[in-house]
Amino acid sequence: MNSRTKRILSTVAIVIASVVFGIVVSADLGLMRKSNAQSTPIQTTSPSATVTSVTIPSFADIASRVAPAVVSITSTEVIKTNSMRRQPFGIDPFDFFFPNPNGSRRRPNSQRDQGGDDDEHAQRSGGSGFIISPDGYILTNNHVVEGATKVDVHFGADTEGNGGHTVSAKIIGRDPATDIALLKIDVPGTLPTVPLGDSDHIRKGDWAIAIGNPFQFENTLTVGVISAKGRALGLSEETRSFENFIQTDAAINFGNSGGPLLNINGEVVGINTAIRGGGAQGLGFATPINTAKRLLPELKQGKVVRGYLGMGIVPVTDEAKESFNLPDAHGALVQEVTAGKPADRAGIKAGDVVVAIDGRSINTNRDLIDYISYLPVGSHCENGRASARS
Repeated sequence: MNSRTKRILSTVAIVIASVVFGIVVSADLGLMRKSNAQSTPIQTTSPSATVTSVTIPSFADIASRVAPAVVSITSTEVIKTNSMRRQPFGIDPFDFFFPNPNGSRRRPNSQRDQGGDDDEHAQRSGGSGFIISPDGYILTNNHVVEGATKVDVHFGADTEGNGGHTVSAKIIGRDPATDIALLKIDVPGTLPTVPLGDSDHIRKGDWAIAIGNPFQFENTLTVGVISAKGRALGLSEETRSFENFIQTDAAINFGNSGGPLLNINGEVVGINTAIRGGGAQGLGFATPINTAKRLLPELKQGKVVRGYLGMGIVPVTDEAKESFNLPDAHGALVQEVTAGKPADRAGIKAGDVVVAIDGRSINTNRDLIDYISYLPVGSHCENGRASARS
């Protein structure tokens, strides 16, 4: 067969591979409306003495609106003295990002209660979270609460000294693959909330605002920009296919895990998740909030289900574009197809390039994974594909 590109349209029955992560509690420290912000003019002088002004926003209004809905999370786990603690992504993200020079393990913001039994002890660790509904639903990272036998949520005191109380929380649902967890607290009255934004519409260079509890310094606000989108860190096989991090230089430290990353309007665009160490500066990573929004209905049910086509895909590189005489480097290149699975039954072959699905353009393999993963059980979709087979 020659290398000319042909386009075909087919209907694919999506088979859902349901992965029930359950609602077992767990723990570890891991890794708004449009702002009415005040502006401070800064004057600069050119060599010709012409004075211009640059407007730098104040983030004080955002801080006052959002901070009451950002909470500190403490989780407790009873573990065996000599047992290996289950870590997020199969490893401790802080060992991955911040290894000690002598190779030993570290547990930031972690405390240990020694009991009379030499075989087990209670270990406490902490992170951050944010309230998304007036009735007490809270989003955080899975690795903040994974393995916990007890989870507490602490409200910091406001500027007038109000607050500062702690309540018990229940883990409603967890998704280790995206490192997202949903908690619920039951308290009287209406709780403050943080509005959820649209992470698909953020751009490199946009303002990025992180609020959390690094090193137990409650409601710490730091500011930077969106440095990049679509980052993969390769933390483990379990998360590899779903890694799609927002990169920011807003300072994120131990204890920020699970806290919100905000845009200039005070809307959540990401969940702060990981940081890169080894002497690096300004390398923080957040899970896009749109990922959490798609998962929320299933997290509330205590399980997450995902679509499955039965094929392996990779990005279309410039080399592949030239080798297969493709019109551009967009789409998802099919490397392999599992016999008898939905992709095989739809006639998809190794060497095909999926360029659209249900009328939506597929620019990278990441786009296809995200779309298929969140389709409901029994869904059908139309996919446009080009053949790269020779």
